[in-house]
Amino acid sequence: MRVALGGILAVIVSGLALAQDGSHDATTVHDLDSLVSAAEHNYPALDSQRARLRAAQARLREARLSPFFQFEAEGGFTVAPRAEGTPVFSDQDQLPLSNGWSPVVELGVQGVIPLFTGGKLRNLRRAARAGVRVEELSIAERRAQLRYDVRRAYFSLQLALDIEQMISEGLPKLERAVERLEELLEEEDAEADVDPMDRFRLATALAEVQAGASEAQQLREGATSALRALTGLDEIRVRECPMEPVQVDADVEELRARALRSRPEIGMLEAGLDARRADLAIQRGGYAPDFGLGLQARYSWGPGVTDINNPFINDRANTRGLGA
Repeated sequence: MRVALGGILAVIVSGLALAQDGSHDATTVHDLDSLVSAAEHNYPALDSQRARLRAAQARLREARLSPFFQFEAEGGFTVAPRAEGTPVFSDQDQLPLSNGWSPVVELGVQGVIPLFTGGKLRNLRRAARAGVRVEELSIAERRAQLRYDVRRAYFSLQLALDIEQMISEGLPKLERAVERLEELLEEEDAEADVDPMDRFRLATALAEVQAGASEAQQLREGATSALRALTGLDEIRVRECPMEPVQVDADVEELRARALRSRPEIGMLEAGLDARRADLAIQRGGYAPDFGLGLQARYSWGPGVTDINNPFINDRANTRGLGA
């Protein structure tokens, strides 16, 4: 009987079986679709992108409405000496400080409605729309990256579980083979025809398998931690089924053309270029004059001062006016 390394390794390989389906009652088994759905619902980066989209939409609304609401209001309150009389006669002097004092209230509103801005407002809205488009595509890009990361972590976890299952079934056989070889070498049985070099070969193979077990454990823990961070779930357990090749029924050229047509990065680049063109048009429009309709309204009321209702007399305490 000859104990050879090739025969031992053949026995080990023949004993490696793929993991079967299994589950623990304490933890729900997650499939890939449920993990992707949880990631899209819980991942903070997507919420951040949605907030940026809302900010871009608010800037677009501001660009549409704010140019037509450039109005300011002002108000004033003071006290002034009482004064009485008519537009023809008054027995008061110009500064009757000896009279009683009474309040005077003044309110005013003024602003401009733009009529012609050399294209600045039009291109401002154009740039704002491009900003909204960029943020929408950023969400699509971040979602695609998130799905990719979840899939990568999911299949890495499945791979680690498959490797650990194979090692757990093959490692004891290899250890028993090493022990059996040691026994034969100690017995120095001539009929066994044992090659001493096989001991070193088996020890090397055993060390490599043990190192592979550590790497598989590291891969499993890393993939599990990644899935927890991406999905927000506290416990992660996937089906311990044998991995299978993923079938992609599409031509490479078709996939490339679809990527150039549908990838969000391409749309983001086009939207960014559109925003830069709009900015260039705004800068050029700055050399043209702006025309607008100015509006003004003012009202003041002094109950202690006689209202001189005469358009040719300036009554600062009681004034009403409109202008455009």
